Amino acid sequence: MSDLEDFELDMAIGAAVDAADTEENPFASLPRLLRLGLECIGRGKRIRERVAAEVMAIAPAAEPRIEAWLSKPGDAPFKALVKWLDREAVLRDQPVLKALADAILLLSVSPFTKHRDAQARVALGLKVAFDKLQFDLDVDTRSHASKLLIGWSMVAAGAFTSTRETHAIDACMRLAASVFDDLSNQMFQDAKADAENSIAREQERTGLGKLIGAKPSRLIPPGHILVCPQPSGNKIGSLTSGLTHIVGQPVPLARTPDLAQVRRDLTAEFPHLTATIDRLLADLVGREHVHVQPLVLVGPPGAGKSRLVRRLAEALCVGLWRTAAATSDGGAIGGTDRRWSNTQPCHPVLAIAAAKHANPIVMVDEIEKAPVRNDHGRLWDVLLTMLEPETSKRFLDPSLQVECDLSTISFIGTANSLDPLPAPLRDRMRAISVPEPTAGDLDALLPLVVNDVTRERGMAAAWVEPLDGVERGLIAENWPGGSLRQLRRLVETVMSAREVGKTMH
Repeated sequence: MSDLEDFELDMAIGAAVDAADTEENPFASLPRLLRLGLECIGRGKRIRERVAAEVMAIAPAAEPRIEAWLSKPGDAPFKALVKWLDREAVLRDQPVLKALADAILLLSVSPFTKHRDAQARVALGLKVAFDKLQFDLDVDTRSHASKLLIGWSMVAAGAFTSTRETHAIDACMRLAASVFDDLSNQMFQDAKADAENSIAREQERTGLGKLIGAKPSRLIPPGHILVCPQPSGNKIGSLTSGLTHIVGQPVPLARTPDLAQVRRDLTAEFPHLTATIDRLLADLVGREHVHVQPLVLVGPPGAGKSRLVRRLAEALCVGLWRTAAATSDGGAIGGTDRRWSNTQPCHPVLAIAAAKHANPIVMVDEIEKAPVRNDHGRLWDVLLTMLEPETSKRFLDPSLQVECDLSTISFIGTANSLDPLPAPLRDRMRAISVPEPTAGDLDALLPLVVNDVTRERGMAAAWVEPLDGVERGLIAENWPGGSLRQLRRLVETVMSAREVGKTMH
């Protein structure tokens, strides 16, 4: 039996025994592998646990390997589980176990790792599943499935691990984006024409058109969302000052750029954070527009957490709004009531207004240091409503007094420790480690720090000599690794001493 026939059998049997949660799931009718891939992008709940329950229902003997997969990081647990399932599928003549192994690979393999065989296996499984989609499937679901398949095909081709330019992959991305844009625009124009014709027919039938001058309701173009409906009341002019371009108006979404280039830029600046950067960017694979799940970067002071978030926003070409948790309460980030003279909308709405697109990054810096007093509400409690998918789409802004859609914002926190955070907040935010650099990273970091110091002093980098052996040795003696702030201060001291020496001579 060929690989293709083998996968077709796996998918057919796997779909018949699928026990995943189908409640309110637009992808419920899709084959398992496609559905899981799309649910991962859509922040589906407890996906790993659901797949684990399927495996346990069919093969209870897998329990120790399932527990290791769910609880232990690294490659070894999922590789051992997949190998065991593949063997049991043959011994017990149950191809569904092999299909479940594909699902585990999809949930375990990062697009930026070099598991090329596993990535190719997932891509092949998605291709077989896509080919079996129903002909009358709605266009939106088919579009999402197509983008997922293209994304994983690029992963399997090494688009995000190869250091060489891949023009064919770039062309594939442009072609796919063009096809989906054309399809979306055509659907929008058709919907707009249908709406206008329907309203015109109703006005002609009732004769109300001449009396009320009715106009078709505003339609949202593809790649846009309505963030804030038009509020009402006596203070609207002052309330919406500076927000008129997003209130009652469709707001565009920033598209996901070339992730391979983003990764190259970030790893060049943060050579000690390659694994962290890969985990950050993995959330964006297959997404048409920039959006990462809520997360918190955890690491010691001076490890570069805040700077990494800022450079991530710049590399993704999205706005960044910084909220200092230590000086903010719930009334600050969540907005203040309209009845107060100093009323203002919530920070995410202000972030969208400043960025001029609906999916900026909101960074909550030092989130563990937020005040615990609740005179004006705790920042943590307000943040919970913004992180939950259901409530984030309908966040009631106390100043505008309308429900705002904050679901496209990427919330990223930074913290030295997760211990002070309440359990509900830790449950909603993925924790990603940001290790501090070591002495072995010094040679990679020094040119970057020197360039930063040079730029801030208004000097042209081309006219600044690199650090010589003596200067480098002095820095190495006093910096054994750790805080980047300390390394920067040492570089500033050495460069200042150099300038003083030139003046004396």
